[in-house]
Order: sequence, then structure tokens, then C-alpha cells
Amino acid sequence: MIVEHFREHVLHLLGGQAKAMVVTDSRLAAVRYKKAFDAYIAKMKYADCKALVAFSGTITDSESQVFKADEGNLNDNKERDDGIKTAFDTESYQVLIVASKFQTGFDQPKLVAMYVDKRLEGVLAVQTLSRLNRTCPGKDKTFVLDFRNQPKDILDSFLPFYRTAKLSGITDRNLVHTLRAKLDQAGVYLWSEVEVFAKAYFDPKGKQASIQHPLKQAHDRYKDRKPEEQELFRGDLSSYVTAYDFLSQLVDYDDADLERLHAFAKCLLPRLRSKTDGGDTLEGLVRLAGYKVINLKEHNLNLDAGKAKPMKPMGPGGGEPWDDPNARLSAIIQKMNEVFSGNLSDADFRGYATTLIGKMVEDATLQEQAKANDTAESFSNDAYEQKLTGAVVDALENHSAMADQALKHPRVFKGLASLLLDEVYRQLREKAVA
Repeated sequence: MIVEHFREHVLHLLGGQAKAMVVTDSRLAAVRYKKAFDAYIAKMKYADCKALVAFSGTITDSESQVFKADEGNLNDNKERDDGIKTAFDTESYQVLIVASKFQTGFDQPKLVAMYVDKRLEGVLAVQTLSRLNRTCPGKDKTFVLDFRNQPKDILDSFLPFYRTAKLSGITDRNLVHTLRAKLDQAGVYLWSEVEVFAKAYFDPKGKQASIQHPLKQAHDRYKDRKPEEQELFRGDLSSYVTAYDFLSQLVDYDDADLERLHAFAKCLLPRLRSKTDGGDTLEGLVRLAGYKVINLKEHNLNLDAGKAKPMKPMGPGGGEPWDDPNARLSAIIQKMNEVFSGNLSDADFRGYATTLIGKMVEDATLQEQAKANDTAESFSNDAYEQKLTGAVVDALENHSAMADQALKHPRVFKGLASLLLDEVYRQLREKAVA
């Protein structure tokens, strides 16, 4: 069950890099889980799901045909501790089975799901489940499937450590159907609008106009409703999104209309913020993806204080062939057609790529990092993506269509980051030796 659930609902997240942890109640249980995982994966011939097990000491279990085995004997990698952490961070392993070891104090940002087969309470519950809260680009949801604990007990464990803690009891598989019926009857949207939206939304080449227009029509009707009607619809819409997010991971609804409405609702909901939440304002319609502080203090720049240096005479040039920067940019533009959707021209792509590259090449932090790294791969890190996010935000006004896609969709942002990496690194290195 766990393997199939992971492959169907979790594995595709984070661009196929999502990972899961199985929390067991003993070293013996961890070993048996590992043996069962390996046997099932081999039987099904799955190449995209492989498990590691972590436990201390050695264990003997005649049922599993394990005798005085440590974790190295049960894993492909023979190293311990840091070796397992390092191996789990690679693309070779997707699931980590633990008992007490690594259950707490273990940081893996790509950990998205947790399968709990152990009684948890108090601070142990908080520490264990908090393994999921590490941030990672593109990580916008996590999932816990608990076989042993009651929701109220988990809530009671968290309450002493948080000023507010809430758990929603959404276990009725028919809840999404009930909520959909209420939403349809409210008349805020027409089903034909949902279909037009979904057709463009799920089409990689769908146009932004086809996505935004149905949302605007629904929003306009919503604004004409009484405040109490707005509040009721907004609450039902939010409940539908939450319920479908959770229950669709447990129940195969096999209903494309539910998926269409879910996508439509997620995009419509930010527009329906109440007045107290910043509704009908810019803050109610956008999310913060970056910020820039501008120091408005005036400075007197005395150019007369400098010393002139004579220009060196220009030489005949080296014997190496000239690397045409326009050709490199053209190659990037051609690939941008595969990343972005909508009616965008080569001129749009050229202007956007030139703007982003220019902003990043002038960044002092990236300049220092380019000096310290000998390859583009080693240069690529969190700082690179953070600076790119800032550049996208800065260019939002003049390149709204592409910036909107890059900020909303992790796949688009990752594709853009990959396309620009080599050219940004190349220009930074050239700048460093100039």
C-alpha cells in the first residue's frame, strides 16, 4: 500500500525528486519493512522507487532471514550515518525507513510525505512530524498517512508548542461531491467557464487570456453578492480545495470534472480575499516572491577625485575563434518556447532573457560566487535561484506574462533557471577577468 501510494501521489512532486519517510515502532519492524519493500519492488519491477533503512547496532530476525545484520548489510551503500544521509539525498533512493534513528534531528528538504506506524505523543510527535517542514523550491504541500494515532492526540501534542493549532476532520470521501454541488448552485461561476479555463490551464501552450477571463467573470459575479453570501462561498471554495487536496491522495475519484474544478478553485480563491484580508487590493491578488530594499539616501559622487589611467593600445586579437554572444542568446530563445506557454514572440523572449541576465550579471554576490566556482554546475545553488527570483520580480512590470508563469509554476521557474545558467555564469566569469 505504501509503495503504491507513494508512487501515485508523492513521487511526481518536486519535479520527481520528492521523498518519503516510514516511521516504525522498533528496529525489528524497520528491518521487516525494508525486506518487504525490497521484495515488493522487485516483484513489480519498479525502477523509480528504492528504500533505505536506518537503525543502530545489529539485529537478528529469523522470519526475515536476517542474522546479526546492521544497516549497512541491508542497504546497498555500506557506509553508516552520514553515508545514509548522503545516499538518501541522491536520485537513487526515494524512501527512508526508520525506527528511532533519524526520526528526529534529521533534515531533508525534499521530504514531502511521512507514513507513521508508531505511537507518537508529546514532544516526540512534534519533533517527528516537523521533519516535513523544511523548505525546498517547489514544495507547497506535505502529506502524513498515520496508521496508529488519533487526530486529537496529535493536536494535543502540538498545542503546548503553538499558540494556535487546528486539525480538520475530513474523512468523508463524499465531501468533495457535496461541496461541488453547493459551489455549482451558488452561481458564481458557470460550468462552461470552468471548462474553458481547464482546457487552457492544462495545455502547456494554453493562452493566459483563456485562463484569466473565466476567473475574472466569476470574480465579477462574486463582487455583486451580499457580504454573507461572499463569506459562505469563499468558505466552501476553500474547503473544497483542502478536501480535494487530501482525499484525492487516498481515493481514486476518476472524475475529470472534480480535477478541473479543483484547478479553477485554487486560482480563483486568492481573488476572493475578504476586506480584512486585503481583498480587492494588490496584496490580495499576489504572493511575495522576493523583495528589494532601495536606500533613498543621497550621495555626492565626486568624480574629480579620481585618477585617470591611460588606455592600453588595442592588439590584433587572439587566435581563438570568436564566440558569438548573439548565437548563444538565440539558442536560449529557441528553448524558451518549450518552457513558457501563451502567445509570445521571439522578441518577447529576447527582451526577457536579456533583462534577467543583465540584472544577475550586475549582482555582487553572484560575481563573488562565480569567481569561487570553476564550473557552472558548482556555481548553481540556492543563491543563484534567489537572485533569479529577484530579477523576475524586478522585471514583472515590463514582462508580466512570463514573470507570472515563472512565479506561479515551479516547473517554469526551474526551466528558466536551467536555460540561463550557462550564460549568466559565462558573463560573470568574463566580467571577473575583465
